[in-house]
Amino acid sequence: MALLWVCAFAAALASAAQEQPQLRGSNATFLRKTAVQKASSSSSAHLAWMPDLSFCLSSDGNRIGNGVKVQLWQCNNKWHSSGQNFFLEDSGRIRMHLNPDYCLVIDGDKYENGAKIQLWKCNDGNKHQTWYFNDAGQIQARNSPTQMCLVIDSNQAFNGAKIQLWSCQRPSDKLQDWVKIALNPSGSRAYALPDEDKACKFPFEPVATDTAACVEAAEAIRPGQGCHWGGGWADVVSEVSYSDWPQGCYFYAACQGGCSLGFNPMGQGSSCPTQGECMSISMICQMSLQ
Repeated sequence: MALLWVCAFAAALASAAQEQPQLRGSNATFLRKTAVQKASSSSSAHLAWMPDLSFCLSSDGNRIGNGVKVQLWQCNNKWHSSGQNFFLEDSGRIRMHLNPDYCLVIDGDKYENGAKIQLWKCNDGNKHQTWYFNDAGQIQARNSPTQMCLVIDSNQAFNGAKIQLWSCQRPSDKLQDWVKIALNPSGSRAYALPDEDKACKFPFEPVATDTAACVEAAEAIRPGQGCHWGGGWADVVSEVSYSDWPQGCYFYAACQGGCSLGFNPMGQGSSCPTQGECMSISMICQMSLQ
């Protein structure tokens, strides 16, 4: 009887071992389908270099595949270069918008200065393929034991400049900063959050038409989101009149979960005078692509 029990237990373990990869495979398939669906329903985005917004992250030759290097290249403001169009996933993965199966990764998962940045097949089980990035600022390797950032070799912008991993400098140094620029559905405009509460400056301009334009801009930058207690962007937008605040559309956040989308068409300020006093705003800026 004991021998039969041991055999049955061993058989159960073998069966479980065989089933486990199937569960992982099923979960991976689900995650992949979810990513593809989100990418197809979301605007594509450029990742432009903050000191010179005319340069963007780009795959070499607009190719998408394992080992394709990622470099700096002049931004295609018609959004026709597939190698410059990305989809930033909530999990921290930076996927190619045209083919979300491929991600921006560190060659060999090596957290060292000078490590190459390239494209590789996304692996939802590989935590080393994820990044910290919040619309503007540094792009940091999420699981690095020390702070490592995605940077331009020698901080020199030119077509073909190498993109690599390097130790993060202080955040006030904009040479390591990037900004997400998201395309609207019609392809006529693109939106970004380039400078926190500051008024929009060239090449951007404020979103100052109406609340509908404000909602479109918010949806392009943060698709499918909104406020936890209030609903989607169309549900939480409101027109305000603060002459000493910047003109245009902004995300609003405050202590204890305060959240809204504001539209301030008559603003004349250069920044928000109460920024940081238990509240903050992020100005949504736009550029025309016509």
